[in-house]
Amino acid sequence: MPMNHGLDLLYPEATLRVARPLIERALVFAFASGDTAGAFERVLENATLGPSNFKPESFARDLFLEQFVQRCLPIRIGATTYVPCKPYLTRVLSMPPVRLDAVEFRQAILSELGSDRAQRDQFETLYQSLHELRGMLSAGDYATRADQNLRRLDILRCIHRVFVQMATSHNGAQSALSRIRGTGKRVVESDAFEHLSELLSYEQHLATVDLRVRLGSDGTVRAFDLLGHRENVGNRFYSNWLGRWWARFEMFLKGYRFSQHEILTRLLEQTFEGIRPELSALFQLLGDMEVYLAMLGFMDAAEGARLKASLPEWASESSPTTAFSGLYNPFLVAEGVQVQSCDIEARADAIVVVTGPNSGGKTRLLQSVALSQLLAQGGFPVPAERARLVVRPGLFVSLLDDIRADQEEGRLGMELVRIRRLFEQINVGDMVVFDELCSGTNPSEGEEIFRLVVELLGQLHPQIWLTTHFLQFASRLREGGEPEQLLFLRAKLDAQEHPTFTFEEGVARTSFARQTAARLGVTWDELATLVERAKNREPGSA
Repeated sequence: MPMNHGLDLLYPEATLRVARPLIERALVFAFASGDTAGAFERVLENATLGPSNFKPESFARDLFLEQFVQRCLPIRIGATTYVPCKPYLTRVLSMPPVRLDAVEFRQAILSELGSDRAQRDQFETLYQSLHELRGMLSAGDYATRADQNLRRLDILRCIHRVFVQMATSHNGAQSALSRIRGTGKRVVESDAFEHLSELLSYEQHLATVDLRVRLGSDGTVRAFDLLGHRENVGNRFYSNWLGRWWARFEMFLKGYRFSQHEILTRLLEQTFEGIRPELSALFQLLGDMEVYLAMLGFMDAAEGARLKASLPEWASESSPTTAFSGLYNPFLVAEGVQVQSCDIEARADAIVVVTGPNSGGKTRLLQSVALSQLLAQGGFPVPAERARLVVRPGLFVSLLDDIRADQEEGRLGMELVRIRRLFEQINVGDMVVFDELCSGTNPSEGEEIFRLVVELLGQLHPQIWLTTHFLQFASRLREGGEPEQLLFLRAKLDAQEHPTFTFEEGVARTSFARQTAARLGVTWDELATLVERAKNREPGSA
């Protein structure tokens, strides 16, 4: 039987991306005894992905990508929450395909699942069966040989159900969901599947017996009469009573000793071997399905928060601008925070300088923009009502400023190392997202480094998003108009000068450090009260 390559839901050219020898060994062991110690998950974790220009080490840590998968991409079907293979899902997100046709391929699947309830229901039902099959193969808690054979029969029934569901699902699908139906139909028409079907039919239907039962007044059976029986003579496994008796007698005369359980074990193993070549791709399919179900969960979570996650458009060469309508941070949605969305537009090679008060949403904005670019180029929905993006060859994100016990440099040195790493990794046309540029030094030196970074990066024509607290310097840059790619956004405040978490063009007048300090209880009066309390506290007491 040919190996099945047609169940790839991530790329237009369908390939088997899981290691065939590893997963086949896992299947043989799993059917024999179960207890695979996570072998199927490990095979999926290490599945190959198509070419990508994105380097996860340039953005994954600072974007908290693993936490994004865990907190913002739920898989829920009905009342049940499923745990995906998180390493595989994280790798798929961090390695968007080079070719735009692969992006459009994924968008088409998501669009059909999101707009056609019947297609989604069939997709979810098949996923539940595949999830059950993996669980059954991984379970090794059957103690006796008889129990093992019952387990193997259950596995074969589940395999049979999976392929029947595939063959009868996604009728009329316009996207690559049709691959599921096509593969299912091919398998159910194969000799191996017919062999499987007849074995299961024989196991469930050796014969039909007609009985007449007589019950007493107390409800117990007093007598029953056998009216007739019909054996399943059309099944390939059928043998009449004389044939069954003679076969066992003949083996006995030849000196063979074996039980019915041993015969059944061999028969089950033989049937499984026939269908096994078709099973490897099912585990790749399971991982790919989790990618789409997670994205549907992302869209559902947004809808539950009265927001929207949408598939983006791509900017044309005549109008290469990035534009968001209703952009928000998905981490806030996961935290249950009431989210304020914002609208932003920037030209393709813009250097966007964001200013505003502390805790005003600047870093959250940068995180939202970077996540949107990554998701969009993966073919997935972005956290915005509408979005138009420019395709980027790469992404660099630096939002964290860690202080480590083993670092050799001080804060300024670590900041300069961060800048050096940016220039080592960036390519022409990339997106750069940089929080608090030059925050580790005094304003005069920081401004010099700021100008150096902005002017030199501009020569590579990236789109740059950065925040700064050098407000006077930002104002001078805005008034000077150099370089011309500069775009200034400031956090918008309400009448009481509280952050609204939306943004408008301009440079902030102040970082509102005093207001932030007061909100967090860092004022003269409050700190003086704590000092007095410490003076009056007994040594060693809390």
